[in-house]
Amino acid sequence: DERTASGRASPRSALFGWVAMLLGLGAALFLIAPVVRDAIGERITVESITTANLVFNLVLFGPLIVLTLLLGWIERRRVLRAGRRPLGWGLIGLLTGVGGLAACVLYVWLNGTLRAAPLPEVPSSYFWIGLAITLLGVVAEELLFRGWLLSALEDRVGPSLAVLLSAP
Repeated sequence: DERTASGRASPRSALFGWVAMLLGLGAALFLIAPVVRDAIGERITVESITTANLVFNLVLFGPLIVLTLLLGWIERRRVLRAGRRPLGWGLIGLLTGVGGLAACVLYVWLNGTLRAAPLPEVPSSYFWIGLAITLLGVVAEELLFRGWLLSALEDRVGPSLAVLLSAP
């Protein structure tokens, strides 16, 4: 691990991390995505849009998760950590999300565009696919931005500025 006398990661180590991240994203975009497109491109129709959405998210977020874990291993950083009071902050995040959703529904209702209507029959698999896509995106984002990027920036600019700079 390349650290300076103050315990911070060296600029060379930071540059290596950024280059590795850009190379990983480039590989996902130019190497993995075309192969997936060529393999299943003709099979994706309007009827299979859920499958297309799942594949898109796997191609996008799968490499990000692997890349983040690899960067953490290379820089010897813990990217899988809970932090202080994870249950309390998790509850605050959940309540914030529910509050935001409630505010959106309230806005639509006040706008007069919320109407009661019968719901079409939706396969239960849509729920599980939607949940998997959501969790995959959340895990990839949290690992990359909070697990690796935040700790890398915190070493260089301090905790307050690191939070601002790493917020997606």
